[in-house]
Amino acid sequence: MAVFRGSHVVCVAPRLQPHTAICAALPIGFSFSYFDISYTDAYISSNGFLTVLAGQGNGCCSGQAIPTGADPNGIIAGWWEDLNPAAGGTVHYQTLGVAPNRYFVAQFTNVLHFGGADPVTLQYKLFEGSNLIEVHYSAAPTG
Repeated sequence: MAVFRGSHVVCVAPRLQPHTAICAALPIGFSFSYFDISYTDAYISSNGFLTVLAGQGNGCCSGQAIPTGADPNGIIAGWWEDLNPAAGGTVHYQTLGVAPNRYFVAQFTNVLHFGGADPVTLQYKLFEGSNLIEVHYSAAPTG
C-alpha cells in the first residue's frame, strides 16, 4: 500500500473527533455507482468507514449488521472500530488519475484506537467506471 498525502480531512477542525464525526461531503470527483445508485460525494467516519449517504451517524463504536433500518447505511466498511483520530494519526483523501480512469482514495494513517493504542493504517479506493472498491491494510490491529 503506497502511503500518500492528499487533502487533509477537516471535520470539526482540525481533525475528525472521536465518537462524534462524520465529515461533510467530500467530492469523489466522478460518479460512483454503489448498489446501482450513482453518488458524487463520500463521507468519512471517525470510526474508520466510508458512507455515500448524507446524514448518517458515526457508527460508534464498532460494526453492526448492515443494511439496517437505522443509520449508518450506504457503508463501505473495510474497518469499523472505536478509532480516535484526534489522539493521533491523519485522515486524507484525494482523487487521482485522469477520466475515465480516476480513483478516489481515503486513507487513515496511524490513527489510534480510543484509549490511545494500536494505530491503524488503511486505504479505501473507489474506481471510476468499473465501480470497484479496494481496501488496503498496512496495520490493522483490533483495539
